[in-house]
Amino acid sequence: MKKGTMAGTSGGALKRALRRMPEELRTEGPVILAAAVTAALLAALLTLVLVKPVYVSKAGIYVSTEASADTAPAAGSGTDAGTTQAAESGAAAATAADQAASAITETAGGTTPAASDKSESDSDAKLVNNCLEITTGDDVLQAALASVTDAGIPYHTFAKHVTATAAKNAQVIYVKVSADDPYSAADLCEAVAEEAARQYSSVAKAGTVKIVSRANIPTSGSGVHAVRNGFLAGIAVIIAGVIAVFIFCMADRKLRTDSEIREILGLDTFCMIPKDPDELRSRVPEDMDEPENGSTGGAE
Repeated sequence: MKKGTMAGTSGGALKRALRRMPEELRTEGPVILAAAVTAALLAALLTLVLVKPVYVSKAGIYVSTEASADTAPAAGSGTDAGTTQAAESGAAAATAADQAASAITETAGGTTPAASDKSESDSDAKLVNNCLEITTGDDVLQAALASVTDAGIPYHTFAKHVTATAAKNAQVIYVKVSADDPYSAADLCEAVAEEAARQYSSVAKAGTVKIVSRANIPTSGSGVHAVRNGFLAGIAVIIAGVIAVFIFCMADRKLRTDSEIREILGLDTFCMIPKDPDELRSRVPEDMDEPENGSTGGAE
């Protein structure tokens, strides 16, 4: 007998498994696909039933170190001539003093307009950072939650659903609040924005604080990914099915084909007996059928 590769070696088992994979996948493919479709539909249905949508409301607050123009005191209209002349004289004197101070500053190399603008920009950036910390602080969130009487959520849960971000290249702070109900999200976001605006003025000493965009009522929720979950479930089942077929092919040590017998045992095969009796019966030639009524088929 010609010596061949042993059937128990891992290399031979791996080669056989790879050769058998296409045939096994053709056989088990419909079952794997049916299981994948079932898993995808079940995952999508469970996502729609069990996962609640999340509604996010957003509000914007403008902050600045400079005082608002509408807060500047207006000049009186009922002054007499003497008061007017005194005011004009004082204004002229102040103008002359400002011109002199400006000339001295230019001569001595004082602060340039660019440096002044940079200082104001740094002050605004620091103010924005302070306001961000105030927005998500306990003082603002506790006061906002207390003002919404029908919120019905604990504080530690509410605090996790509040975020504050600063707009890029702008002194606007965006407050976002998420909740299971769109109206609750809008009410809580509005309460946080109003309370934060009050504390910006008192705690952060902001010159201008204005709510530029009120909290909106979200029209659609997010966080429900039924299609994505169904797709991932189907892909997972297909991958698991392919791995199961591969493991089965690796564990199956039977010799099924002529090439496997020749490779493992080094012997040639004379014929193959089908496993299915119907297939074996179909291969028997018609002239080899037994004669009817026990006749021997000889001449009379």
